[in-house]
Order: sequence, then structure tokens, then C-alpha cells
Amino acid sequence: MFKVVLVVIEWAAYAVMAIAIGSVLRIPMPDQPAALAASAYQASAPLQAGARDTASSLLRIAAAPSAPMAQPHPTPAATHSQEEQIRMTVLLTAVGRFKELSLGNYERALLMFATDSAAAKFRQLNEAVWTDTPPRVGWSYFMSSSVHTVAAADRRQPLVAFYNPWSDVFLITEWRLDEDLPRLVDAEMLMGDWLRGGDELNPIPHWLRTDLFKPAALGASVAESVLQFERQFHGNRKARWRDQMAVLHSPQLLVDVNYPAVALMLLTNLQSVHEFRSVKARSNPLKASCRRLATEVVRIGAKGQLANLRERATDTLAQTWSVLKSLDARWFRTLEAVAILSGSDGCMVFLSPVFDTSGSLSLFFKGGKGELRLQRIDVIDYTGHYRSLQEKGDAPNRDVSL
Repeated sequence: MFKVVLVVIEWAAYAVMAIAIGSVLRIPMPDQPAALAASAYQASAPLQAGARDTASSLLRIAAAPSAPMAQPHPTPAATHSQEEQIRMTVLLTAVGRFKELSLGNYERALLMFATDSAAAKFRQLNEAVWTDTPPRVGWSYFMSSSVHTVAAADRRQPLVAFYNPWSDVFLITEWRLDEDLPRLVDAEMLMGDWLRGGDELNPIPHWLRTDLFKPAALGASVAESVLQFERQFHGNRKARWRDQMAVLHSPQLLVDVNYPAVALMLLTNLQSVHEFRSVKARSNPLKASCRRLATEVVRIGAKGQLANLRERATDTLAQTWSVLKSLDARWFRTLEAVAILSGSDGCMVFLSPVFDTSGSLSLFFKGGKGELRLQRIDVIDYTGHYRSLQEKGDAPNRDVSL
């Protein structure tokens, strides 16, 4: 009962905020489009300290409340009507709040936003994909390191995808906007390969299947995956979204093929991160040294002292140093380890900010066990990769994507 009362109070507060957004946006102001752009893209209240539960903290390195990256956000197309802009802002505000709540307790997020049928779908997903992981821990990690984007924005019930590149898994959600407050009405989890097409279903994350330099491969993969999701559901406004892909209306494909693969991909990524977080020097000296050095870099960044690393990270590009200089030092306190690659020449750690996932950071440490040193830092700008891909073809949702 107490839990329900809290959610009702929060829901009422959200309703007041949503009404206020609509009221403010209806006031004609000269610089309204620019202000709206910032609101629509950020789409959430600031993440509060302690939003994630205790169990999920074992996955984190030096994480703290969210702070946005320094780069400017994209601006909505001027052709969008005021009504459409208001509609999209309200949706993205709800999505941002849903994501934020899921970091701490996904059940609370569902209680606030999901219909009964959507909540039942999440219970089905828990049994199907979080077979070896507590669902609260699984959803917290999945959401914290996922990019979200909108498809079929002009439909009465648009789709919002949360894409986790580290496991290469999509959570596709359908939202109802015919009421004042958006409601989550349906959801599905899919392997990324279903959206990208091709002849294979591969449990290895898409960005790891290429010989490209891994930070570049990651950025390209995120951009391609998001764009293919948007294209898949673009147009045909009256069609049911589950009728637009064979796997979405085939229980056999979902249960016998998709869910087992998704469960494996999620578990593999989670186990890798947990192993890195808890590794002992005596069992794996290389990874232990890599973790210690990565933590040191994050702490230096959080103090605003990255310039002290220039003499060490000699392979870092000049333009990367410029980007790093522009980042708010608080951003580094939001980072958590999401992927670790190791080999004969050293190890590479990928760190993603909690909640604000418009980019990530990679650190390459060169050498053998006990002799690692920071060689290169890269900032993977998902927005930049997405825009580059846009230039090669038509992107359906230029203003509500990366």
C-alpha cells in the first residue's frame, strides 16, 4: 500500500510537470525552438544520487549522479508544428523518467508508466531473458548503458527503442499518446541482427565482429543499429508494429530462437563486467592491473586533471584531447565499465556514462601483466557517427534520434 501511495504521488507530480511543459510551449517566444530542442533531447529530470539499487552497484566504477556531455544537442527541424513538438517533448520526458526509475527499480517504473498488459509482458521477459540474473539488476544495467531513440514518431502510438550495444540487444517499447500522460502499452526484446537484417543471427555483439579499430567499430555499429530500427518502422502509420517483422508475430521464433540468444548475450556481457569489477590480482594480473589503471584515469578526469595524462597517452589524437578538454569533469564521475577486451598486447576498457548515453569512453593500456601503461584515450561520439551515416542516406527521424 505504501509503495502504491508513493507512486501515485509521483505520478501526480509528473502530471503537473507534463501540463506545465504543454503550457510553457504554447507561449509564443522568439527563441522557443532552441529551448524546446534542449528539453526534448535531454528528456528527463536530473538523475538523483542513489537511484540505482545496492545490488547493481557491484557493476560500477566510480559512478555518481548524471552529468551531460559538453557537446551541443541536435535541434529539431523547423518544419515540425508546435503541436508535434509538444507531443514529442511530452513523450521523451516520460521515456526519460521511465529510464531513470528503471535504474533503481524497474517495477516502480512499470507501476508508474505501464499498462497491465505491458507489465505482464515484462514479467514474461524476466522469465525468458534474465534466467541467471536478478531482473532488478539486469534491467538496471541494461537501461543505464542503453541509447534510446524514437521510430514511427508520427503514429498515434510511437515506438521507443532502448539499444544496448554492449550486448547488442534491443528493447522496443510502444507508447500510447492519446491521453495527457504517455503510457507504455507493449514491449519486446530482440537481438540486434533482427533489425539490421542479413543472413545470420550471431550472439557476438555487432561491433566486435569486425577488424576495425574497436572504438570506431562501436560508434559505427550504434549508428547503424539505431538507423535500421528507425527505417524498419518508418511509414505505414496504420500497420501494427508487430506485423512489420516476422519475428514479432511468431511465438516460435521468439521463444525458441530469439529469447535464448538474448539471454546468452545479456549474461555474457554482465559476467564479463562483473568479473572485471571483482577480479583479483592473483587470479588475473593483467585484468586487475587494467582495472586499477582505468579507475585511476576516471578519478583524474573527475578532478579535471586529464591534461596530466598527455605525456602518458601518447597515441591519443589531438582532436580527442580537444573533446576531453570540453567535457565537464563531473561527467567522469558517472562512468561505469561496460566492456573489457584483452589480448597479448594489453587491454582496452570501455566506460559508459550512467543514463546520458550519447557517447562513451575507451582506454587502451599497452603491455603485459604488471607492465601496463595508458597508451590511448578515445571518446566515441554516437551522435557524430549517426550524423555521418545520415549524410549517406535518408534518416527518418533526424530530430529525435542520436
